[in-house]
Amino acid sequence: MAERLDHLERLGIDVLWLTPFLEAESGFGTPMEFGGPHGYNTRDYFRVDSDLGTIADFEALVDACHDRDLKVVFDLVINHTADTHPFYEAAVDEAHPDHERYRDWYRWVDFDERDADTYFGWDGIPNLNYGNPEVREYLLEVVDFWADKVDGFRADVAWGVPLSFWTEVSDRLAGTDSDFFLLDETLPSDTEMGGGRFHMHHDDVLHDTLEQLGESITDHGTGESDEKGTKDEDNAVADEFTDSAAGLDTTTADAILEAIEDRQRRGAHPDSEWLLYVENHDTDRYLTEYGRDAQLAAGASTFTLPGSPMLYYGQETGVTGRRDPMNWDAFDEGLLEHYERLIDLRKSHPALQAGADLERIGYDSDTDAAVAFARTDSESGRRVVVVLHFGTGSATVEVDEPVGETDLLTGANVGGGIDRDRTLSVETVVVLECEESN
Repeated sequence: MAERLDHLERLGIDVLWLTPFLEAESGFGTPMEFGGPHGYNTRDYFRVDSDLGTIADFEALVDACHDRDLKVVFDLVINHTADTHPFYEAAVDEAHPDHERYRDWYRWVDFDERDADTYFGWDGIPNLNYGNPEVREYLLEVVDFWADKVDGFRADVAWGVPLSFWTEVSDRLAGTDSDFFLLDETLPSDTEMGGGRFHMHHDDVLHDTLEQLGESITDHGTGESDEKGTKDEDNAVADEFTDSAAGLDTTTADAILEAIEDRQRRGAHPDSEWLLYVENHDTDRYLTEYGRDAQLAAGASTFTLPGSPMLYYGQETGVTGRRDPMNWDAFDEGLLEHYERLIDLRKSHPALQAGADLERIGYDSDTDAAVAFARTDSESGRRVVVVLHFGTGSATVEVDEPVGETDLLTGANVGGGIDRDRTLSVETVVVLECEESN
């Protein structure tokens, strides 16, 4: 991986989130017929998967990342262990010398039946018992060990761990490194998690909205693609939750604006930042499910809406399988250039960055698969209009804004102009400077 950092530097990536690389039941060598590498069922919290290397190799990777001003986030999996973890094996074996100690390290539905408490009924990952002080003490040792080696944690199943523990973790790390980053996976979003313990939260509502929008568009034939595949419902974590986008009209592209406004209806903490994503290790590939045009627009939405965009490896190069190997010698160069332009524009234009305001604007379109909105940076006064189209072909969109003619992403002339009718031709995304801000 250290030898592949040129790719991340070319893209302009700031943070590398590594999914689990510790010794696990489904580690790096897991065959694809068994789901491929997964790593969320830990067997040893202090040992790197031997197929990947050693702790020294990992530290060398972090050093190489830091040489390029790239931060590294460790995926902290402490809601549960694998059922092959030595602690659990001792807990279920009454003949084990440490049985009495470790029996109380886990939560049980019925201990006599060896029926451990799990989430979603996934038997291989028994939940830890945070009511046991020894468990908390041990996991704080895990936190301390890895906090010394990385720049932040992504808290897996954050909702499954008591908030009091995360408060202790937050206080502990803030006391040693005020820049240490904490990202929580809380699905559905929980307002309690926004109370200053985490810097950023998964925006599951936007993600679910993008998925449902993709389904709606392909179902109605406006975005059908030969690449469209079949969803694997059994393995997608997001599909296990109550519909995150419930109550939103996800048959039109305007739903993405409703999803952002829904943050406030959910009672989001004022300090909350949001992680925007199209896909991750728990979902099927958007490209495979909904086609290339929809993926281009969905990806663009995460770079133009308020929040911090995340790319799942290969999203930008055309990987089609959820955990397939990276397609190093077979990049979709057009897709890659699309994401390079999005990253560059978001980093360079103040109106597209996390703190800029989102505003609804008046617009008319010949398709429900298109949406327009504005972003304004109050400090610089700069303002842009973004138009997204999730369907195939081109959409005609007329906006009630004095926009320029030149797409800031591609440099192409797409219509508009302050003295014209402001009618735009949009294939997937255009970003236009508002004339009155010049």
